[in-house]
Amino acid sequence: MLGGMILTGIGVGLTLPTLMATGASSLPAHSVAIGCDQHAAPDRLAILIAILGTPGSPTAALGAYEAASWVIAGISLLAA
Repeated sequence: MLGGMILTGIGVGLTLPTLMATGASSLPAHSVAIGCDQHAAPDRLAILIAILGTPGSPTAALGAYEAASWVIAGISLLAA
């Protein structure tokens, strides 16, 4: 478990600053902090919705979460 947590920490540590810098590169200097905060949340939400979809019933929601778990597992395996 420790190995997975270390790899996750390294991946997040390398990815988030790059994404924030890319998203904030076109902002004026006085708006960078606010822009980074507002830029990250919609991206994470968009990725979650893209994976989960819009289930219409509890059974469909369970299937969507199962599919999202497999996607996350695959991404983690690919990252490892």
